[in-house]
Amino acid sequence: MLGVVGVDVDEDVDEDVDDEAGGVGDPAAELAAEIAAALSGDVVSGFGYLPASERDRLWMRVERLRRKLGAVQAALTFEGVRAEAYVTDGHRSPTAWITAVGNSDAGTASVIVRKARVLALMPHLAAASAAGDVGEDQLRCLARLYGNTRCRPFLAESDELLTGHAVALAYVEFVQVCQRWLGWADPDGSHRDHIESREKRGVSFRRHGAGFEMRIRGDAESGDVINEIIAAHAQAEYLTDVARREAEHGDRADTQPLARTAAQRGYDAVHTICLKAAGTNQSTDREPLVIIHTTEHVLSNGIRALFGQPTVDDPSERMRLCETSSGAPVDPVHAAVAALIGRVQHIVSDPNGLPIKLGRKSRLFVGAARQAVLLMGDRCDRLGCHVRGPSIQIDHLNPWTMNGMTDPDNAGPACGSHNRDKHAYKITTRRDATGWHHYRADGTEIAPRTWTP
Repeated sequence: MLGVVGVDVDEDVDEDVDDEAGGVGDPAAELAAEIAAALSGDVVSGFGYLPASERDRLWMRVERLRRKLGAVQAALTFEGVRAEAYVTDGHRSPTAWITAVGNSDAGTASVIVRKARVLALMPHLAAASAAGDVGEDQLRCLARLYGNTRCRPFLAESDELLTGHAVALAYVEFVQVCQRWLGWADPDGSHRDHIESREKRGVSFRRHGAGFEMRIRGDAESGDVINEIIAAHAQAEYLTDVARREAEHGDRADTQPLARTAAQRGYDAVHTICLKAAGTNQSTDREPLVIIHTTEHVLSNGIRALFGQPTVDDPSERMRLCETSSGAPVDPVHAAVAALIGRVQHIVSDPNGLPIKLGRKSRLFVGAARQAVLLMGDRCDRLGCHVRGPSIQIDHLNPWTMNGMTDPDNAGPACGSHNRDKHAYKITTRRDATGWHHYRADGTEIAPRTWTP
């Protein structure tokens, strides 16, 4: 199996592998030589002072080696499972074997076994993993899909598609891809999950000494509505803290901490919402707008299912898009109901149905223009930052001062900190089919998804 999976060798590694170490062409020997080359000398001292691109490249080189070792471990695991070699030592299952040998938690061992199985099932994924191009978290996502017995049979035929996205997309975007693919591969199961989440909705309250804990659970769509309301109130609490700090410290305000943490403001926002409702026990007919992203085919099937008609299968549509603007999955039947009763609002076009284009008549993204940008993603576009909510700022990709247009295709969402950093460090931002990309002033990309050895 090791020979099938293989291990790519970085170009800067000497190909003259010692015959005693396994000979030229031996994947295990080549990987050992690559690790030795990567760790030769003092690679830690002074690491933090390297130029940003060199620092990230060195860190990623070690990460790629770790991924390659994981591919080798997965191949070994699968061979052991296929041969049932663990039985000779009295282990009752592959998971029990890995738990004992690795001295690990049973859950960790189960994931290792599942990853080994999914890599054996998906040769494109196995090759990308052996090359160090697929991360551990992406493999975990695919292993979870493998654990769904209803969609497992479709993984092999979607191997190239899912592997391509695992390599090219940011992790948070790949999670959404897996979610959409699951909706295509197991539509009935997805529908049952939505129904179950609604049926099991509830709130629990528990006291802990001088404190308490409250838990609320329900379906993702209504959860998105609740989260939006809380986020708006939390933003108001934040602005209150900022105003108080400025009144107290004046010109030195930016150097002083805010009175409350983000978590405290979130709690106070919930408390405020409850106090607003304390004066009445009447239900509300107000329905906050939920923006749903879907396709004509998915919506048509949702309408058919709503009226008890058979749905039309479309195997070419591997990514069933039906979710809120924040990525929360929505049952196509619920999307159909929302469309029929007018809860879906078309805000990205003008009255003539043309995309909003403000050109240079306006410098700021406000109103519908702002909403149009947020429909492409309402979180900060910087990799590793997941800030979202009313405080998100919209800025030009091609600056206004350089004749940049105030159009949705020339804009991106960013938190205040990263928006300021972009200008301070002269960072440029671009978006393509694989998502957002950010470049330093010297032209090197910050945290690229693909790395050359």
